Amino acid sequence: MIDTSRYSRLIDSAKRLLSTRYDLLLLTLLEKLSRIIGLILLVLVAVLGVFAAFAFGTFALALVLSKWIPLWAACLIMAALFLMVLALVIAFRQPLIINPIVAALSGIIFSPDGLANPTALISKLNDKTTNDEEIERRNNNEQQY
Repeated sequence: MIDTSRYSRLIDSAKRLLSTRYDLLLLTLLEKLSRIIGLILLVLVAVLGVFAAFAFGTFALALVLSKWIPLWAACLIMAALFLMVLALVIAFRQPLIINPIVAALSGIIFSPDGLANPTALISKLNDKTTNDEEIERRNNNEQQY
């Protein structure tokens, strides 16, 4: 005779496991996306700050240079400085821009606290983890009634 209660408990346990794994996947995805968005916002604010400081610095330097040379010549010198910086950034874009972005994104996406180590993430996010003995105790209590 086949004991259907054991199979139904096994199916219920498998459903709970799949549900937990799906929730874990969603939480991991949410964590990684929030870290990526935070990184993007941090880079955006830093770039805007550097551009603002660079712009104010060049205006100040142009005004200082205008004491010795005409203002239009000082502005041309600052434009040449901007073009040189642009040429350097384009020439060294791989080590200056692409490599740090790839390293940061791969560090976030392939971090060891993601799906590669699900027990660490579960214990961090869910303090109400149930073990097999508690599930078995619940099933035994349900069978008594």
